[in-house]
Amino acid sequence: MTEAKDTKELQWYGAAFLDLLGQSEILERITELPNPDNKEEVAAFFGLIKQSFGLVDMLNDTFKKNIATLGEESSIAKGLPDDQRKQMRVFHSRPIKLHRFSDGVVVFASVREQPDEPALAALSAIWGLLSGCCTIYLIFLSQGYPLRGGIDLGIGLEYKEGELYGPAVHRAYKLESGIAQYPRIVIGEELIKYLQSFESRTAPAGTSENEQKMLFGAKQIAAKCIKLMARDVDGRMILDCLGDSFRLSFIEVGLGQTVYSAFDCVQAQLKDAREKKNFKLASRYLMLHQYFTARMPKWPKRDAS
Repeated sequence: MTEAKDTKELQWYGAAFLDLLGQSEILERITELPNPDNKEEVAAFFGLIKQSFGLVDMLNDTFKKNIATLGEESSIAKGLPDDQRKQMRVFHSRPIKLHRFSDGVVVFASVREQPDEPALAALSAIWGLLSGCCTIYLIFLSQGYPLRGGIDLGIGLEYKEGELYGPAVHRAYKLESGIAQYPRIVIGEELIKYLQSFESRTAPAGTSENEQKMLFGAKQIAAKCIKLMARDVDGRMILDCLGDSFRLSFIEVGLGQTVYSAFDCVQAQLKDAREKKNFKLASRYLMLHQYFTARMPKWPKRDAS
């Protein structure tokens, strides 16, 4: 291989690790291929496949569609003056990438700042990462599939297109596997410090008016990202999927009732854990139940239909 092909760049990334819960139990039931002449055996086998491989595919496809929607230029943006439209294109210029990892997905985006892609582009990617994770979390929970996750900032190497390796992924995975405990998405300290750093960031002397506008826009987005988070009962910062910021966005796109289907899942999981006298699982879903109960009064009333 030539030196050019071997050259990879280490840089800072925002990374999320999302895990579909309950997959281990399903995968353990897939022990052998079915007898093709036994219709019941074949049906049962493909039912398990749909709940495992099919569900991971669904997670992958849903997030990709969400990312594609975030990157589209709106009709409003198309009608803006050229300078404002250019700024909007910068806002949506940083790609958010995704690849499957076991029974979950890794979603990531570079936060490197360059002259042609300033901080505004990096912050827009973090916004897309956070809002995308929230959307997927609620949609999947509403369909009976709880997710657990971690999001953080760290150094990474995209050694293949769409495949990230390094501390960024490791940090997100540690938050999911070791800290989250119950279906929630925990935010890492490095990402929080990065977002908070914009509060005191100033434009260097000689910065153009357009660059100052870009920095002002980045500071606003950083503040909005922080508002998407909340302090949980254990002191950890989490993605506040039922908070004020997400609630308004969900209602605008007609998904305001999704939260009630998600709450149905939480109640069903808690009831099942109690009936099985599974203290560990019951305590975890009790915490999630308390989170929902505290925030749902602000959401629109449930449709009677």
